[in-house]
Amino acid sequence: MLRFVFVLCAAFYLLLGAALYFFPVAGFGTLTVSPTWVARLCGALVLAWGVQLALSSTRPGGPTVAGLVVSNLLVAATLAPAVLSGQALSLPVAPVAVLAISLALVVLAVLAIVSPREPRRF
Repeated sequence: MLRFVFVLCAAFYLLLGAALYFFPVAGFGTLTVSPTWVARLCGALVLAWGVQLALSSTRPGGPTVAGLVVSNLLVAATLAPAVLSGQALSLPVAPVAVLAISLALVVLAVLAIVSPREPRRF
């Protein structure tokens, strides 16, 4: 039953995250909700993912490492092109700081891939 709950939650978050990620910018004006609520929803998704990563860090394994790597690379692949193309000039932080965060996420993803795994305990 617990596995079923995890699968349903994963499907919900994956579909919602993909919809928000690939939603056209012009389409946000046609939404019937305030853009503030979209930002809050995105914040809630990031917070939920952070909690999941924190809980997964107690027993890292293959799937949790893959999730960590994919999430870090996806965020870095979203931030870096925005800064390099000049679209992030309205951010309150310096573009160099955003690039540094992207680089740090890529380094952490690579470290997660090459780090030795803990032996399984049965």
